[in-house]
Amino acid sequence: MKYEVFTNSLIKYNIMSNKLILCLIFFSFFSVNALIAQENNKSDKNISQEKILEQKSYHVDLPTYKKAKLIIDKLIEETSLSELEIIELLDIMVADPTTVEKQILIRFYGLPVFVDTGNPELDNENYKKAKNDWIKQNPEKYNNLINSKHTQK
Repeated sequence: MKYEVFTNSLIKYNIMSNKLILCLIFFSFFSVNALIAQENNKSDKNISQEKILEQKSYHVDLPTYKKAKLIIDKLIEETSLSELEIIELLDIMVADPTTVEKQILIRFYGLPVFVDTGNPELDNENYKKAKNDWIKQNPEKYNNLINSKHTQK
């Protein structure tokens, strides 16, 4: 009887171990494939970057070209937007006089913007609170924003 219980326990343990090993192999396989796909996706986006810039004819104006290139680089690096979504957003962002860093933070990281409701005291108080909360939650992004004001437009 003891031998039978021990054997059953050992069989269950082996089955569980095999399932665990299969799960680990499965997870490893898909993790590696996901990393490979992510790298391929990055290289595909890098290849399409020049195509986007050519389509938009930004090469005519060097400052606009540089800003567009910076925007595309940041959108590829920090978002999961498709090429079509980047193309749709690019003109808007290039035309915006706000720094590229600030635009990215507003659009994708929830950087608060001032909202004018006609009540200046309340509007200033709400904006200051939202901004301070955001800074506490995103100190590194805030430092990048401050540094970007001195390096780009």
